[in-house]
Amino acid sequence: GPPATEDEALSVYRVFRTVLHGPTDGRGFDSSDEDEGVELATVPDGAQQTGLARLRWSALLAWVQQKEDFAEDFRYRSVCASMTRALRSWKQNCMTSEERAAGVHLTQLFRWIWPGVTSEHVAAMLTWICLNEVDKIRHPTPRLIDQDERRRLENIFHNMDFGSKGHCTAEDVAGGKATGVEAKLRNIVDVQTVRAVCGDRSLDEREFMELMCQDDFRAHEGAQQVVLRDGNKLKQQRRETGVTIWVLENPPQWEVPHRRLVDAIEAEIRHWRRLAQSEACPSSCGEADSDGESQAGDGRDRDS
Repeated sequence: GPPATEDEALSVYRVFRTVLHGPTDGRGFDSSDEDEGVELATVPDGAQQTGLARLRWSALLAWVQQKEDFAEDFRYRSVCASMTRALRSWKQNCMTSEERAAGVHLTQLFRWIWPGVTSEHVAAMLTWICLNEVDKIRHPTPRLIDQDERRRLENIFHNMDFGSKGHCTAEDVAGGKATGVEAKLRNIVDVQTVRAVCGDRSLDEREFMELMCQDDFRAHEGAQQVVLRDGNKLKQQRRETGVTIWVLENPPQWEVPHRRLVDAIEAEIRHWRRLAQSEACPSSCGEADSDGESQAGDGRDRDS
């Protein structure tokens, strides 16, 4: 059949997340202990998970059973019953004990639903999902300062750039080498304060503009960080999906697991892009997973 659309891929992903974390009413789907503890690839207690989560087999089967139990249409109930039988048969006859213990990978669901899907299209589906998740952590692109403000900062820089060196030192920003009492009183900042903020180094024009730019604004088109009014900083990131986004330099605690989720999806995108490359030129590309990210029997490889 035709490859999945973006809406279809996101729909499968939403089901995947629902089964993984349980329904919003707090009733979990895991109805047995046969797969207890299997959510991600097994790691020691206290270690950080780095891979994309997998479904417990018991959770997936319980979810299908719930759909069957509450189905009002007999045809829908029949489909759910058939799906339960097919999943149990696959688990029993087509998987090793290690694969069963690892759980069900998101990309395995894709390949069950669209059996002829190519590695390239799996990568595309993961990219749609990743973009959806990235939207939850990105911030609006900060506005550029206006031309008048830009010219004002440029003039200040050139006035402080004693000798037209093309850069300002901490002494320059603090008013130059003048040491008289009157000169010091004219300056709103001393050398020590400038060094505490910028370090003991020179600032070129762009760096100076970023330092002096008003909060919540970009000093120029190439600026990659912005200071916010509340003291936080935004920084620019180029993601695996090809998008450039702005995120907090120091994310709040609730956002950290979500960033790990985005990183895990991007790792999957790289994996499936390499597989697509090796399928396109098998004689010259070599192994798709030469960096060791792929693991035999993890439910992702094309021949599993």
